[in-house]
Amino acid sequence: MKSILFKMVVLLLLVSILGAALNMRGQTLFVSAIEEALFERDMAYIDHTFDRLNIILTLASGEIQKWNTIEENMDIDLTKYRLGVLKETLSAEQLYLFDKELELIESTGTLKEAKSIVMLLEQNLDHLSMETISNTFGYYVNPVDHKIKIVSQQYFEKTEIHIIQVHDLIQVMLRHYPVAVYESLYPYLLNDSSEYIDIDTQFKVTFLSPDELEQVKEQSGISALEVGNRIVIKRADAMDVFELATLDQKMWLEHPLLLRTITYENFKLSKMRDKMLLYIVLIIGLLILLTFLIYYKLIYKGLIHKITVLNNQIIENKSDHNHFNIEETGISEIDTIMNAYKSLKLLLNERENFIAEMGYFDTITGVGNIYLLEKDLNTLLSTADESDHISLVSIHLKNDREIVEQLSNENIQMFLSTFMTQIKTAFGFEAVYRTADYTFAALSSLNDEYGVIKQIQKLQDSMKKLLPNNEIELKIVAARYPEHGRSGDELINNIEIASQSQSNQTVIFYSQRLKDVYQKQLQLESDLKMALKNNEIFVVYQPVVDPYTFKIKGVEALVRWKRKNEHHVSPEIFIAIAEKLGIVEEIDKWVFEKSCRMLMLWEEIFEEDFFVSINTSPIWFTSPDFIKYIHDTMITLNVNPSKICLEITETCLIEDINLANGIILEAKALGVKIALDDFGKGYSSLNYLRRLEIDKLKIDKDFLLEMDFESQEYNLIDSIVDMAHHMNFEIVVEGVEEMPQLDYLKTLNVEMIQGYLFSQPLDKKEISQLLLEGGFINPKHK
Repeated sequence: MKSILFKMVVLLLLVSILGAALNMRGQTLFVSAIEEALFERDMAYIDHTFDRLNIILTLASGEIQKWNTIEENMDIDLTKYRLGVLKETLSAEQLYLFDKELELIESTGTLKEAKSIVMLLEQNLDHLSMETISNTFGYYVNPVDHKIKIVSQQYFEKTEIHIIQVHDLIQVMLRHYPVAVYESLYPYLLNDSSEYIDIDTQFKVTFLSPDELEQVKEQSGISALEVGNRIVIKRADAMDVFELATLDQKMWLEHPLLLRTITYENFKLSKMRDKMLLYIVLIIGLLILLTFLIYYKLIYKGLIHKITVLNNQIIENKSDHNHFNIEETGISEIDTIMNAYKSLKLLLNERENFIAEMGYFDTITGVGNIYLLEKDLNTLLSTADESDHISLVSIHLKNDREIVEQLSNENIQMFLSTFMTQIKTAFGFEAVYRTADYTFAALSSLNDEYGVIKQIQKLQDSMKKLLPNNEIELKIVAARYPEHGRSGDELINNIEIASQSQSNQTVIFYSQRLKDVYQKQLQLESDLKMALKNNEIFVVYQPVVDPYTFKIKGVEALVRWKRKNEHHVSPEIFIAIAEKLGIVEEIDKWVFEKSCRMLMLWEEIFEEDFFVSINTSPIWFTSPDFIKYIHDTMITLNVNPSKICLEITETCLIEDINLANGIILEAKALGVKIALDDFGKGYSSLNYLRRLEIDKLKIDKDFLLEMDFESQEYNLIDSIVDMAHHMNFEIVVEGVEEMPQLDYLKTLNVEMIQGYLFSQPLDKKEISQLLLEGGFINPKHK
């Protein structure tokens, strides 16, 4: 409210200053507009007056036409009548007789007046009536008394005489029309200098003949004044406005001109301007005051003030979830809103309490979740001392996917409920939590590992009895207070560290060794993120050999990582880490580009048919830009697509074999070859072969390890090779390390061999040297 009052006061001050500024600057556009309005007002008044004069002239001409026309029979002996007789007959003020040549014969007027009549006749020869029966009318300004006179001209053909009658306009009107018709014009028609004096403005209208106008122009300095325009002349004490007009009577005599002069005295004009400005300022001020009163009375006092009171009461009560001290305002609409707010607040409080409660509990099993575990554990440990022994146990269902596939949704919920019941039985009803989909937690008060292990064993036994048809695989991790952590957050964090262990043990207790391994893992992840930038990642190439000629047919590109500390990291380790960190696709692309660049070099030094096999991770293989990247890289480097073989694993096929086959077809459309790597490691590899559009089948070395040369039991690998040949696949057997293996595989007509029997993976220089020497490589006999 104070802000609004301040703004209104400022606004009133600004308006006052504006009014003062306008008053001081008398010649601004605003003041000029006021002056123009005054001019137009006065001119409009004069125009209105002389519009009526035009009407009076027309009426007067009509009466003269009606009552003062000399009859045609007078034309026979006009000369005997002469002017004396005619004057008695006619009501004319003056009479003039002119011959055909407009020579004055006789006149009742003065010589000066007669000269004016002669001049008018000469100026209007073309308009004179030359018939006895018609009159021509006009008007002119008498040079003696400067009054408007009505003139009637009639011609008599037999005697060739013009009779001119001059009538006083007032007398004609008095004789034939009521005074009310012309009373407003009476001062103009009687006075020789017609003028009208207003309270604030004086204007004068003078009837002039054309010759008199020139004299007036010279005297007043308005030589440029023409009919219809306006000239303003400013003097020290006044301002004169001149306008020239004429009466709109289209008759034979030259129209008398009307010089309209308006004089504005400066002090009176300023006074008028000041009044108008004051009126404007007062009106604006009254409007502002009225607006303020309406605002204060109706809006502020009646609504905003009460809304503010209501808002303050709401703010005071917002922390109170159950009670409201909000008084009614007396305005039904606001009280309705207030009551609606009360109802909404109560409903929100109920929902807040419900959400707060549900935020700590699992909706399926009804037990506490990870948030309640953190809260309970921190509360429990805040009052615990060194002698207390509290163990946090995490129970994870390892084979959750298998169990989900075997059970329906209802059975899954039933299974989880049963599982939770057994955990509660083993660890205590109030101390069990569900921390993730298939991970649970329990608090145990036993003070040694043996006691905790007994509880875990009890859980495992009860689950086997209740679910004999479901094999349950558990991973259980435990951490104890105070040895493994003195706060709830520390214990939960250490449980998470221990759960990262790759140990195959069912029960794992947190230890410093596990934490060291975890930290090393974190360091490994951090180093791998920088490995590409630090040039620690490199590519080696293992030859793929023809088993009959020992000639190199191609190489497989294998990625390696050598850390700064000169230690090599196994691909099985760092590839898994790269997938976890989301950088495996970046590594795959880097290997692909490096391999393509080496292929360009080897094509120049080795003329034989030669290929490079490049591994693709499932993540890269199914990425949206996989095909585009392969295509763009081959185009950029100008590589022959037929010499590139992309190796995929069964993992690429598990999620959606139809999608995978579509990608394979797109890749083959580019011209590259496709090989299925590590065949035999998956669960159902044989099922894929009939549906895949691949070119090569790489048999995993595990099949060779299972061969019994003494008993000559080779049936499985025999069947695989035979089936692959029937499907027109080329066979590459990996992991060949012994001559008996090579000899037997040759009997099966295997196309290519890869393994340490011929060569371990080599760097690019060593491969280049082999190719330069002819591309042959002999087996290494043990």
